[in-house]
Amino acid sequence: MSKKLLLAATTAALISSTALANNNQFYLNQNGIDNVSTADQTGDSNYGNLYQNGDLNISDLDQVGDSNYSYGSQSGNENEQVIYQEGNGNDSYAYQVGDFNDAFVNQVGDDNYSYVDQGYQFGSLPAPGSLNVANVNQAGNDNSSSVYQHGNAT
Repeated sequence: MSKKLLLAATTAALISSTALANNNQFYLNQNGIDNVSTADQTGDSNYGNLYQNGDLNISDLDQVGDSNYSYGSQSGNENEQVIYQEGNGNDSYAYQVGDFNDAFVNQVGDDNYSYVDQGYQFGSLPAPGSLNVANVNQAGNDNSSSVYQHGNAT
């Protein structure tokens, strides 16, 4: 089954979603102006959840395989997240607080784990930052990575 969803949410926010196969889910919450989100899911039981708060944020989620999980949060302006998962059982978390942050996660294989924290500081007060860039490339199985970027890049 293939479905294509295109709608405007909040003020000029955009989502595009394609799901092929069974039991794939993508949830989106957008607040702000000109936020854009796309999601493509091929396989079974893939899950994506994204929260965008601010203006001109961009996210792209591609999941190919089964039982992949991705959660993203963007609070600020002009942040970008690109998550690609190919394989089975991959997990990706990306949190961005601040402006002009970029997070790119590429997972090819099975049971990989990635955590990117750009100004979020889970469990405490946020420390927003700007101009941070994280590139995570995982090839193979059972890889794990954590990236913490707080404050402004120079």
